[in-house]
Amino acid sequence: MLYPAFIYSFLWTVIFSAYIFSPIEVDPIRHKTAMLLLFGVVAFSAGCYLSRLIRLKNKLRIINTPYQDYGKYFLFIYCLAVFPWFYRDIAAISGGGLSSLVDLRLAMINTTLEGQKSYSSVITGSIVMISISTTFILFIEKNRFKRLFYLSFLISIVYCILNTSRVSLLILASGLVAIYLIKSKSSIKFQIALTSLGVPVLIFISAMMAYMFATHLTVDGGALNLANNYFFIYLIGGIPALDTILKSNTSMVPHHTFQIFFQLSNSIFGTHFSLPPPLDAFVQVPFPTNVYTIYKFYFQDFGFVGTLCALIIIGFIHGAIFRIAKLGNRYGIYFYAIFMYPLLMSFFDDGYSDFRGLIRNSMVVFICYFIIPKMVKLVSISKNNYIKI
Repeated sequence: MLYPAFIYSFLWTVIFSAYIFSPIEVDPIRHKTAMLLLFGVVAFSAGCYLSRLIRLKNKLRIINTPYQDYGKYFLFIYCLAVFPWFYRDIAAISGGGLSSLVDLRLAMINTTLEGQKSYSSVITGSIVMISISTTFILFIEKNRFKRLFYLSFLISIVYCILNTSRVSLLILASGLVAIYLIKSKSSIKFQIALTSLGVPVLIFISAMMAYMFATHLTVDGGALNLANNYFFIYLIGGIPALDTILKSNTSMVPHHTFQIFFQLSNSIFGTHFSLPPPLDAFVQVPFPTNVYTIYKFYFQDFGFVGTLCALIIIGFIHGAIFRIAKLGNRYGIYFYAIFMYPLLMSFFDDGYSDFRGLIRNSMVVFICYFIIPKMVKLVSISKNNYIKI
């Protein structure tokens, strides 16, 4: 039940069924859009199946060494140490204080729309995800770092709340559930898997509803109608929004998929590649929405066939990660948890092409398991040689 192809297929079956039988008014879609959604599921599943061509060895299991423990302590201390600077940036965005999280959220959105950076440095800008990644690493080895995991989890929650982003909370929740399920020795039954995967979804919906009520957004019919409407808007709104994209001409230039490389080229070589806006434009379907599912940017960058090819590659990578995680490999489990968010939110947005996030998450693993242990080992060897002399 943790097989990415199964989750992707089941998720899109539920989403498309909710669109067809939606209790709220929604724009119809063309056959081309329906075919893209159908073939997209087939392409992703085919990619997962093709990952079985890779021969994996049981040697992929990682042996614990005393030196690797220092990397986890280093990451934990780092997350604690950065907090004062993170809080300073948050306070600056809100105008010197934290009167309410809603005002802070609106201030962050305005800062993004104005083209300004929300944080003063890369350190404070990346600390939320580094904290989440640290929590994942500690949860993978929870038996050895139980207290440290709970402390790290608490720190991650604080960072996510102050960041006012529902995305970070969902990444944390979905990743922890993925690690818990993948580490279970017994086979996962469908009902148990469905219940467990419902936890991050429930957190997301609750956070969304709290945000809507806090900003005093109301509709006719009271609170229940409000919750029902916004639930379906965010659940199925991406499908008719995607249809509006398929009606337009495609640029066939990967502005979004390779955005980080275009940014580097503009900064280093002085090129003038156009970059996508920080926030998507709203469209009426007939309600306003600015979510377009995973397919929007791949279609704009590569066209219909290119989108399917991209889904095959993504499915292949995700399927390979799943197979490595099933062997008990800590790196496989870690990246399986990282990729759970873009998998679950494929009906909402694309998270797979976040190369910046992939580099950051890889650096966390590299620091934890290679750099810090290597430094500690070299220091230990130097001390032993000094004592012998």
